[in-house]
Amino acid sequence: MSTNQDPVPEKNAYFLDESNPAELARLMKQANMTSRAMNRLFPPGIDPSTFQAVLDVVCGPGNWVLDVAFHHPHLEALGIDISDQMITYARARASSQRLENAIFAHGDATGMLYSESAAFDFVNARFLVGFMQPEQWPGLILECQRILCPDGILCLTEGEWAITNSPAYQRYSRFISQSLHITGRGFSVDGLDLAITPRLGKFMRDAGFHVAGLQSHTLEVSYGQEGYLDWLEDCQILFELAKPLICRCLPITQEELGYLYAQVLIEMHQETFCGIGYFLSIWGRK
Repeated sequence: MSTNQDPVPEKNAYFLDESNPAELARLMKQANMTSRAMNRLFPPGIDPSTFQAVLDVVCGPGNWVLDVAFHHPHLEALGIDISDQMITYARARASSQRLENAIFAHGDATGMLYSESAAFDFVNARFLVGFMQPEQWPGLILECQRILCPDGILCLTEGEWAITNSPAYQRYSRFISQSLHITGRGFSVDGLDLAITPRLGKFMRDAGFHVAGLQSHTLEVSYGQEGYLDWLEDCQILFELAKPLICRCLPITQEELGYLYAQVLIEMHQETFCGIGYFLSIWGRK
């Protein structure tokens, strides 16, 4: 497909405006939906009682770190993120909840995560496909291996687009996939999906991890179901913030995209709307 301005691959750039307060709200909803679908902080069979320190890569507003710090006060939970806004907000939440074992610091997932080697028992990384380029993933996995203690565990969680009966939603989500593909962030061979989940196991094995397990998670987002409203608001914000990227990458005007966006919301508000969200966790030992 031809493009408006022939975009080139972008380095270390999130495809949404992370400084927008709406994105912070969206990430909070995404974290809540993820927790609801996973119903656990650590993978099955993993006992955190012996852990001393854990790390959350690209922690966003800090939900996972705060939950871990609250439920496991014996360990130190560190979250890193490149966004000043996210770190400031996460620190404020930790302070208000008086969780002294929840620590937040600036960090770049595409560089050195922590200065010391063998510092963490568990490293958590969720939903990084929005800004990581394919060639950056192997370096991230190797860096996680470096900072993990012997027998430490890395857990990766990534998702694919929900499958729905809304033609407008399906078209809009594919527009985002095509735009990510054009800007060098996607794994899809044709730009029609994200295609990140099939790669996770190979990333780990190539870095020398022993893949200990994987678990798929589903969340029904059909009209009236438990996950519907949060997911509806998540999509509403995500699709709105993705407009500049789509218009920059694809031959569609702002007016045309605005009409499609409105059609997405109309179809998603129908009582006949059906959808299933899917994501995958895979974990391995050093």
